[in-house]
Amino acid sequence: MPRSEGVFPQAWDKRIEPASSIPEHVHDVVALSLTLSGRYVEEFENETQTCGAFGLQLKPHGVPHATFTREGARIFTLGVSAAGLGRTALGALERPMLWTPGAASAIALGCHRELEAGRGDRSRANTLLKALLERLERQASCPVASAPRWILEVERRLRAELAAPPALEELARGVDVHPVHLARVFRRTFGVSAGEWVHGARADLAASALMETDEPVATLALRLGYYDQSHFGRHFRRETGWTPWRLRRAARALKG
Repeated sequence: MPRSEGVFPQAWDKRIEPASSIPEHVHDVVALSLTLSGRYVEEFENETQTCGAFGLQLKPHGVPHATFTREGARIFTLGVSAAGLGRTALGALERPMLWTPGAASAIALGCHRELEAGRGDRSRANTLLKALLERLERQASCPVASAPRWILEVERRLRAELAAPPALEELARGVDVHPVHLARVFRRTFGVSAGEWVHGARADLAASALMETDEPVATLALRLGYYDQSHFGRHFRRETGWTPWRLRRAARALKG
């Protein structure tokens, strides 16, 4: 797992004016950039990525890229040293990654809240960064290409039935393996247990809805399979560091 010592050697909040660009440049750190508002385009040697509000992008250190925006953008970036990442899948990435709004975006926004104007708790920011890196590390190191086809079928079924996920025994029967074997292969493939995966996937959907829509929290909780708002709030805070209500208020404040 990525190390947490030293927090991030750099953190910056940058506003890019509408109809402007930043010429090709590189970072001497691994840059994790959260779009706080607006939209911009990053142009790399072999690909182009469009980053919208609350999207999260990782740019490996030393990779040239140029930035363009029509409507303007505000971008919060955490600069993590290669030494801080150590021998991890994130540290080994040679191409940029882009994640749509989800739980990782919410955690990154929590880092911004703690560091904004120096008013926050830097040790709290360090804890959030560690959680963010661990979450992204699991995604970057997931061996989907070499995973057994049946375990990917299990993952697809869990995603399709997220509000009422089947028990481990039922999942095992569906792919004709022993439950213990399924549990072992699932953890080896995805880095977490099936139950933990479900809570993480729910948190991704919830964070996206809270940051991008006006869906009532009570409706969202029931849609995702939680008993009530309190049950949902406890699990969501455990995954992201936010209560659903505070995350929605923070996102709305950024949208103006």
